[in-house]
Amino acid sequence: EVYCTIGNYNQAKEYHEKALIVSKKIYGEEHADVARSYNHLGKVYWKLQQNSQAKEYNEKALIILKNIYDEEHAHIARSYHYLGCHYFSLGQYDQAQEYTEKALYIQKKIYGEEHADVAASYNNLGVDHRCLGQYDQAKEYDEKALYIRKKINGEEHADVAASYNNLGVIIVTLDSTIKQKNTTRRHCSSGKRFTVRNMLM
Repeated sequence: EVYCTIGNYNQAKEYHEKALIVSKKIYGEEHADVARSYNHLGKVYWKLQQNSQAKEYNEKALIILKNIYDEEHAHIARSYHYLGCHYFSLGQYDQAQEYTEKALYIQKKIYGEEHADVAASYNNLGVDHRCLGQYDQAKEYDEKALYIRKKINGEEHADVAASYNNLGVIIVTLDSTIKQKNTTRRHCSSGKRFTVRNMLM
């Protein structure tokens, strides 16, 4: 995790792959530590922009976690969250929305409304809806994310700034006379600078 945090993703990948090999030798396939290594590898591959490989690892983690835990568990919510991010990066916005909604449902059950993970899911749903051309819903989710983030972090925080950015983008889009969905899809897929989507660490 340290190497991933400082941006040395290839080194992080090497160590997570070693951790996975050791964990599988000790515990077999269906163990929380094995799932954790799969999730870590998914995050690293996402950072390396190898989205199909990232999705594959997080799918493996989710299968294991669902065999270990009940559906409404934080680790399962986190895996849904990761898969939402991967589908978004692959331009599959409907699937991204579906998995993010699953993550949000569990997060709200566990944490209540005012939690950073809940805010991140609201944020990501705002982005998903914008990429699907559903601007009013996008604005609603962006506003929810901003409200929670300001309550948790105060005004001067990077997540708050990200929410302001997303709201600015959606308001400009709503005010624009060009609201064609295909145009928005091109912005979402090829112009990531228009998008502040969060992956939980």
